[in-house]
Amino acid sequence: MAGPFADGSSSRAPARQATAAAIQFINVDDRSARDVVVLPPGRIERRACAPDDRVIAFRRTIQNVAKVFVGVVPPAGGRALAPETAQQIDEPTITGCPAGWSPDSRVLYMLLDTDGHRCLWAQEVDVHGRLDGKPYPARHFHDRASAGISTSLGNAVAPGSFICETVVVRGNLWLLSQQ
Repeated sequence: MAGPFADGSSSRAPARQATAAAIQFINVDDRSARDVVVLPPGRIERRACAPDDRVIAFRRTIQNVAKVFVGVVPPAGGRALAPETAQQIDEPTITGCPAGWSPDSRVLYMLLDTDGHRCLWAQEVDVHGRLDGKPYPARHFHDRASAGISTSLGNAVAPGSFICETVVVRGNLWLLSQQ
């Protein structure tokens, strides 16, 4: 992910580094790093920073249970976010993961299997980085031919539009008779 830092730096990329931070912003111009989330017990993965660099979402796994959290990105020079102070999204699955953000940084998109299918859900976030309500379905993928969905392509590209890829599996069954 590349784009302007909120503090005026020219570009940034979230990265996992072998330091005391679990998530850092790396300025790709001068390679300086800024701690964003400190390393907690468990594992942090599937990082998704809002386009305005003010809020970050991540999946935290503890004892085989993965939950999605949202936290406010600390200002440059500020203390890194402790995962324990981030807000856990109220979703009843253990496999949810952040998928990307709306261009205005107000909606976090997630892959959840809440209804038994892996679908794209949305969680609204207010201007202060607080969760606003509960997740709601943004796009169902209940087509029986669909075998999977990936959001490796990143954030939404326009209001109401999200890039994702799906895998479709189709087959034919033929009955052959012996002659």
